[in-house]
Amino acid sequence: MFFQVVFFFYFCKMTTKNLLLLMFMGLLGYMNLTAQAVKLKWGKASVLEKNMKICAFDSLAEAVILFDKGDITIRGTNVYIERHKRLKILDERAIDEYGQISLAYFAKKDTEKIINVKVQTINYKDGKPIVSKLASNEIFDKKSGDWGEVTFAFPKVEKGSILEFKYTLVSSDLVFLDPWVFQNDLPTVYSEVSAVIPPSLQYSVLFFGKMLQTKYQAEVLEDQWSLENIPGYKDEKYVFNYLDYADRLVFQLKSYTTLKDQYSYETQKETLLNSWERLATEVEQRYKKFATQKVVREALGNIGYEGNPTEENLSKIYDQIVQNYQWDRKYHLFARKKFSKVVEDKKGTSAEINLFLLELLQEAGYEAYPMLLSTRRHGRVTKDYPLLSQFNNVIVAVYIDNRYLYLDAALASNFNNYKILPLPDFNFYGYMLDGKDSKWLKILEPKISSVYSKIELDLGKIAPSYIVEYRFNNYFALSKREEITTSPKDIFHPKEKKVGNILFEFDSQEIKGLENNQKPLELKYNFKKIEGELKSDIVYLSVDFLKLFEKNPFLKNQRYMPIELDFPVLEKNTVEIVLPDTYKIESVPENVAIKLPEGYGKFYYTANQYEHKIIITTHFELKKTVMPAAVYPYLKRIIDRLIAKYQEPIVLKKH
Repeated sequence: MFFQVVFFFYFCKMTTKNLLLLMFMGLLGYMNLTAQAVKLKWGKASVLEKNMKICAFDSLAEAVILFDKGDITIRGTNVYIERHKRLKILDERAIDEYGQISLAYFAKKDTEKIINVKVQTINYKDGKPIVSKLASNEIFDKKSGDWGEVTFAFPKVEKGSILEFKYTLVSSDLVFLDPWVFQNDLPTVYSEVSAVIPPSLQYSVLFFGKMLQTKYQAEVLEDQWSLENIPGYKDEKYVFNYLDYADRLVFQLKSYTTLKDQYSYETQKETLLNSWERLATEVEQRYKKFATQKVVREALGNIGYEGNPTEENLSKIYDQIVQNYQWDRKYHLFARKKFSKVVEDKKGTSAEINLFLLELLQEAGYEAYPMLLSTRRHGRVTKDYPLLSQFNNVIVAVYIDNRYLYLDAALASNFNNYKILPLPDFNFYGYMLDGKDSKWLKILEPKISSVYSKIELDLGKIAPSYIVEYRFNNYFALSKREEITTSPKDIFHPKEKKVGNILFEFDSQEIKGLENNQKPLELKYNFKKIEGELKSDIVYLSVDFLKLFEKNPFLKNQRYMPIELDFPVLEKNTVEIVLPDTYKIESVPENVAIKLPEGYGKFYYTANQYEHKIIITTHFELKKTVMPAAVYPYLKRIIDRLIAKYQEPIVLKKH
């Protein structure tokens, strides 16, 4: 798909007549090395494709992309991308997922369309190919809003089928050619894209992904690119946007040559958005006030703001916007309606809510600026070229007490405070707009979010007691506050706990910090004995740890992409068990200490025993939100060890 942001206004100086003349002049200068490309014929599967039973470089793959070939040409004022793709079903389980295809395109103002769709399935019987073609009336093209979608299902798909389709995407957007993604969720044997571009159009070519960057160098004159044996990224959890790491090629028009006027053949070079400063100017022009000063002052008055631009007042303004305006779940860079309408609806896009927060803060005397960013799932930004399309959100940067605070009142819940940026916004960098002083600001990783638990189990008393305490910080506190506030009141503690033959029943609870989003959240649960005694000669005590992982989410033996976490985590448990005089400690779990490479994390478990007391402490920490794929086997192992360790019992023996 092409980028949603289409900059037609950059071509206001290029008339259709001039452009057509220029294209004609450039025909002889076309770059075309596609004859060097691998020849892939429609309906002609190779012997290797026919006989393939497993993917040589991914033996667990249920299906494989045999090839994916694209040819990009520019004719007249349109871009044509002819695509030919062939897959093979290696396992019946892949039929439902890959036996049907959906192709999306940007349909607004007929910017894009998909034509010449052909679909067929090749099966083999007695070594001979049986081709089943899909009729044109079984290929569906539907439009909804700004987007269109072509869908179809392959006929007669079974294990061993070769699925083949091709189509042409036509686009009137010459600024951004559709990026070519070499890496897919399935392993890909061969992927190739070629470009036939007139010399009157100059594109920047950006390379992403290790394989592509190793094989090619950016800005080197090429017109055909290919990769082989590309691993798939299917089922790699803990990745926000696969394209951040996938091998892909991105084109952006940086300049074009046009005629000076319609009466001569003298040409001139026109440069597009070639600097971040120019981008900032263009965007700020569109960020002119969409709320009147009267509306802004009335809003400040309703908030009760008066006095100096302090952090306390900043928190007050922020909280009022968060609590009174609802995000409509739409990301935008620009406001689409006046704030009077936003006030009326109590709802708005991310741009409308955050730009109004910006105006309130500026009116109140704060040094506040709009900051463009890309959310985590939208993908990382590149600072190499001024691409507005790589951003999908605008937040507020406030300079106060010699530091920047980042505020997003749209994505925030009622349980955020102004110091806790919503997690989707943590994507390394944002571009702050301040005229000629516009600049990149680094968005540091979220502060470590911790959860502490303390368990006191006293079995030495006549009436044994069981006390559990928790302390949640940062994002753990935010999510737990939301859970407690929005759910039934009786679900936050277990109704009962069993230790050996003793049954404890919930008695009372204490909650601290629930109403103050800037403090840790503390919970304390008290349980009382209702029945049972320790009578057995041998007693196995299971320790009731607070567990971040009930099971290991990392199951695959190999990983290709880095591991991305929402935030750094720290879990600490302390368990103190007092035993009756009639029992002695037979055994406790052995101590363990494990570290991840390069200081990415650690886990340790210690059990100290005394005559009638056991104290167990655990510490599990992941210090970074992004860990390289090389750390994966160690992370998998450490979580396996943690889960197993938490299940080991303490063994007591009666005197």
